[in-house]
Amino acid sequence: MGELTAHAGDRLDRLPVSSFHWRILALIGAGLFIDAFDLYIGSSILAAVMREGWSDLNLNALFMSATFIGMAVGAFFGGVVGDRYGRKFAYQFNLLLFGFASIAAAFAPSMQVLIGLRFVIGVGLGAESVIGYALLAEFVPPQVRGKWGAMLALIVNMGVFVAPAVSYVVVPNFGWRWMFVIAGVGALVVWLLRRSMPESPRWLESKGHHQQAAAVMASIEAEVGKTHSLPEVVATPAPRQEHVSWTVLFSRQVLPRTIVSTVIAVSLVIVIYSFVAWLPTFFVRQGLSVAKSLAFTTLMSAGAPLGCLIGIWLADRAPRKKTLVAVLLFDALAGIVYLSASSDPVLIAAGMALVVGLYLVAALGMGCYVPELFPTEYRMRGNGFANTAARVTGIFVPYLVLTLYQAGSAAAVIALCTGVFLLCAFVVTVLGPETARRSLEAIERAD
Repeated sequence: MGELTAHAGDRLDRLPVSSFHWRILALIGAGLFIDAFDLYIGSSILAAVMREGWSDLNLNALFMSATFIGMAVGAFFGGVVGDRYGRKFAYQFNLLLFGFASIAAAFAPSMQVLIGLRFVIGVGLGAESVIGYALLAEFVPPQVRGKWGAMLALIVNMGVFVAPAVSYVVVPNFGWRWMFVIAGVGALVVWLLRRSMPESPRWLESKGHHQQAAAVMASIEAEVGKTHSLPEVVATPAPRQEHVSWTVLFSRQVLPRTIVSTVIAVSLVIVIYSFVAWLPTFFVRQGLSVAKSLAFTTLMSAGAPLGCLIGIWLADRAPRKKTLVAVLLFDALAGIVYLSASSDPVLIAAGMALVVGLYLVAALGMGCYVPELFPTEYRMRGNGFANTAARVTGIFVPYLVLTLYQAGSAAAVIALCTGVFLLCAFVVTVLGPETARRSLEAIERAD
């Protein structure tokens, strides 16, 4: 047991929710929203360059692969840089990277150059997604940490809808290059706004920078104290200060959490890119018209923000681990119903339920649970490893879907998704700790 002292975690966790926390959410959320927007403009841009004769199917596939390879690289190195050089340096550098790369992409002279720039953009996109959720967890008190992680997931997933809506207006009237300009300028504006965002006091303290951590904490407490009275600090054992190698993720003590976080991240990528992304294709191949296919897809996709909204309401009202397992089992059941659906209303209801549950898992799992699993010393690397594995998986999922579809039509793909949900539920049940309403330091000490 270490010496009792009031460290940064104690001081942060006892703060009442205030305008400071809302500012942090807005700044992190803005970056992640631009991240999602930049990612999802890809499909509209590829359609436009194909129509102009600037690209073909092979080059389009290479564009998508470059995106995911870049995101895998960014997820890994974003975690390493975030733990070594600080949260603030990492999230500002990656935002600057994909901001300038996006603007450069607007002036690409050829498809080959555009693909190379898309790889660079992907590096920035992958790093941003790793850093954002984990950083929010380090600032928000444990009583509402789950709710705020789910709110961040809602902000991020709104990019899924905003990107095609903006593309619908901009691409036909102004051209595809302006989509890169919008994303790049948006990233640079957020970069400017985030310059005033403080470094994580938890990270500063973990590196032994006690004076800097104390100065940042004093500034935060002064801001919160303008509108709220500050509760007394309850002292706890001082956090450890040590440099740890990334190999700690595979040590006997930490490996179960590494497995849980990786399985959750990989499961989400498999289902999103094997089911949600292929919905229009599945419906058309089942004999539906293109119009009816798009109508069904739009209706089911409405489950994405609905799932995140349910996550906001549910996150801190029930044990995080048990809730996550229950939602995964619900998703598996929705998949079974979808497989046996014999009418359009049942098909739509089951499909929408599956999408709602999927994005509820995204909100509770990636928005709340995974960022809580690792200590401050290697939180970013833990998140980075899970996201890297997920992005690498995303490169191969389309080919797996094609193989399964050719072997057994859409039913084989849905069966894959159902199996993934069941496996994920099993892993979380066996290996995952409970995290709801507990300080990050208490979670670190839990078995």
